[in-house]
Amino acid sequence: MEIEILCTKLIKPSSPTLSHNQCYKLSFFDQIAEREHLPVVLFYPYNNFNSPTIDEQLEKSLSNVLTHVYPAAGRYDKDECSILCLDQGVPYTKAKVNCKLDNFLEKAHKDLSLAALFWPHENKNVDQNNFMVSPIVTIQVTKFECGGLALSFSVSHPAIDGVTCFNFLFGWGKVCRLGTPIDKINFLSFNLGHVFPTRDISSLFKSIHVENIEENIVVKRFVVHEAALSRLRKQCIDESGGALNFQPSRVEIITAILWRALIRISAARNGYFRSSLMDLPLNLRSKSSLPQVNNSMGNFRIDIPIKFIPGETKMELHNFIILIRNTVNKVVASCTNASPDEIVSTLVNIYNESFEAPEWGGNDEVDKVACSNCHTEVGVQLDLKESCMQLFECDNDIKALRNTVNKVVASCVNASPDEIVSTLVNIYNESFEAPEWGGNDEVDKVACSSMCKFPLKDIDFGLGKPSLVYFGLKDMEIFWLYDTDCHTEVGVQLDLKESCMQLFECDNDIKALIFIRDAKL
Repeated sequence: MEIEILCTKLIKPSSPTLSHNQCYKLSFFDQIAEREHLPVVLFYPYNNFNSPTIDEQLEKSLSNVLTHVYPAAGRYDKDECSILCLDQGVPYTKAKVNCKLDNFLEKAHKDLSLAALFWPHENKNVDQNNFMVSPIVTIQVTKFECGGLALSFSVSHPAIDGVTCFNFLFGWGKVCRLGTPIDKINFLSFNLGHVFPTRDISSLFKSIHVENIEENIVVKRFVVHEAALSRLRKQCIDESGGALNFQPSRVEIITAILWRALIRISAARNGYFRSSLMDLPLNLRSKSSLPQVNNSMGNFRIDIPIKFIPGETKMELHNFIILIRNTVNKVVASCTNASPDEIVSTLVNIYNESFEAPEWGGNDEVDKVACSNCHTEVGVQLDLKESCMQLFECDNDIKALRNTVNKVVASCVNASPDEIVSTLVNIYNESFEAPEWGGNDEVDKVACSSMCKFPLKDIDFGLGKPSLVYFGLKDMEIFWLYDTDCHTEVGVQLDLKESCMQLFECDNDIKALIFIRDAKL
């Protein structure tokens, strides 16, 4: 399978950006975001669309949307605290691939990492040395033989988070499909930098510990049915002996199962249970008492550190569910009525006491995992080391995967911007930046990101619904949760080290779900 680049052009706003908007201020949350590109690829089947017409519609509608989302067409200023919005443009590449879409989708069900081949080629040479001079947004449209196309959309994380990225795609698709007039395009606000201005962070955070993953990352997907979630929810409540006094969400259940399976895999590989630090991003837009930033462009999230300590947290599923919910609720409570400064302070403390702590994030003996959460069935994409994936798919808890996230929201609801910042700083310094957690190589780390309830499958440019949505980060172990077409299942994308993936697939809980791994996503 070969992709041929046909041409690249710059798509600029259809109307010049007004002078008072030509300097877009980044926020404190943008300032601390990872310097990386966030790519997503949407694969659309042939739907009797006229190829020249759809090309024209995509470009024209993008130009119109950029008149509203003007920072996306700009470039970072030298101070790295703002974006110069001088209509520099979005690189837009046209390409073709010598493969039919159906054939590709068949291969992708067995090796989902093939979807990464469709990432914008403009980003292939971007690294930490030239990141801040690279475009904010890059796009590539690749056409398959006999119809169908892949639309790849990559955003620069210091300017755009996942919520902004998908809102942009959803808004662009709607404008392209409906021909929305420019004066009616209004789905984002641009004041986050005024509410949470950038600041000197040199004294806020401890030195950031970066873990290098040398092993290949393997990506696999499966779907969790609502019936399985219902059974598992009832089982957890019945077996908790009254300790689980709430109805766990499907995201909480699935996250708990995946995380416990990875902890078991680590124990099988190391011969003992290691501490584990899970990074759970929480969107703060609806969790704070700051309505002016509910639709803001940029980053407005807290990474919640959830800590498993051997001997302290029991291995029953309901113990993990309670741990997840209590941790999230504690963070949410600290941001609800907090000022901006207090929210920043909370974030810094969280980071320094977990992700950057030598006994946690900086400890190779601590396993780390990430989780990302997006209706009643849930899809999951797993990006794991290959060795971990094999063990993971054999774990007992993966059979009846269920629900995830509800813990950090309570601390941000009525908080002021300063209080939110204070909360964030405290969280980071006590977890991600703490030497015993984030800075500890004896701690396993993983991330979880949920996009459940976000209409990924409704991103329609007039081509219908996408056959496949692929998202991910390079060199990171993470699992992603999202809603499937019917909104009653949860999809899971799992990115694991190759060695872990092999173990994952052997986990007893995972085996019970593996028969639906190749379900339509």
